[in-house]
Amino acid sequence: MRNKRSTTGNDRALAQAQKGNIYGRFVDVGAAFNQGLMMATKAGAAPTTNPAGSIKNNYEIKLEKYLDNLPPDMDLAAIPEVYRGNIQEFLMDQKLNYVNLGNQLMDYEVGTTDYLEIQSQMSGISNSMKNLKNQFDIYGANKKELTKDINEDRTSLSIENQANINLLRGIYNEEYSLKIDGVGNISFVGDDGERKLSELPGYENKAFGIATGMEKLANDAYDDGFSKGIIISDGDANFNRNKNNLKNQIQKGGRNSLMSVIHDGIVADTPMIDNPMIAENLRRYYEGSLSYKGLTDIVVDTYMDAVIENSVQGAAASKGRKERGNTVSNKYYSMVPIKDEITGEITGYRRDPYAVGQYPALVLTLEEYESGMQFNDPNRSQVKPANEPGNVGPTIPEYSVPKNRAQAAEKQREDDANAGLPTLG
Repeated sequence: MRNKRSTTGNDRALAQAQKGNIYGRFVDVGAAFNQGLMMATKAGAAPTTNPAGSIKNNYEIKLEKYLDNLPPDMDLAAIPEVYRGNIQEFLMDQKLNYVNLGNQLMDYEVGTTDYLEIQSQMSGISNSMKNLKNQFDIYGANKKELTKDINEDRTSLSIENQANINLLRGIYNEEYSLKIDGVGNISFVGDDGERKLSELPGYENKAFGIATGMEKLANDAYDDGFSKGIIISDGDANFNRNKNNLKNQIQKGGRNSLMSVIHDGIVADTPMIDNPMIAENLRRYYEGSLSYKGLTDIVVDTYMDAVIENSVQGAAASKGRKERGNTVSNKYYSMVPIKDEITGEITGYRRDPYAVGQYPALVLTLEEYESGMQFNDPNRSQVKPANEPGNVGPTIPEYSVPKNRAQAAEKQREDDANAGLPTLG
């Protein structure tokens, strides 16, 4: 049985009211009742002519104080419209429960078991409203971050990661129904079941940091091969150190780093999954016949083989330059000087199409080359020599087809023959 508030204070006040020396020569029963009421409820002074009004006023004041303890209403403007109805219904129900409990609380003495139990329930309602707001703050922040990463093409293309992103995309596009439990936790309900916000999967971005290190290995190998004639061997101490460093980087980044290297084409825009050997061993990994470490070793070994090949290509390009004479290298392209065949002066450089495949040769002007501009610089002049196939538009004079000496001499004789005779004075 609940412990209702004691009325001892009221009885005491009425008993004292019978003593004439308190109120003079007559007994004011109404005043005595009000005095006892104020003592029992520890409230302030109340009108002695309306006892019922005093009780009502006292209850309302206390209830208002209880309501002040509730958190402020959520700003629904930032909430997806499809979820606003669920939230409003939850908040309204919680407030009504809170008011009912507040009314009950005033029927019990402070400190009793029933009083503390009701007070705990009221605190739980307040906390549920705060928790709901926090849950949607997390929802909004996660949605914003995922949208940004997708728009910037940063998310990894590994199979598991894409599955997680597709799930999250559906949730953040409000394709799932919203469910709110009694403590303010939110869940999303779809054909594949119910998923709590706190249990949603994460996702991973591409391992750009590892890609930078891998590209540097390949570039350095080519440059050393070209400038120093060094061909890397898998027995070299430096090679083994670089190999171990790469393996440690991938393992430090965890499974996502490995899958990013395999799937994302973060090095030379070439996904390693396109390599049949990598694809086969990835299948073995998923089947359970190859360990994570075993797959990592295969991926690293395959890439380091490519690093060795880069050094071979660099050395071959260096040798070809020496055999051709005055031919220079502009990073990965062999550049052939463009000369004026009459003066012999170099007017620019063009890409040697035989070095990189049969493509129309493009050029750097002499000024661009001497400034250190690279062939792949987007700011270079996009001008082809006039004798290259596919040339369109006007040509700059220094890129016109040079005449040999016989053609130049014949042209000069024609010009002399057509020249007008001087006027005699």
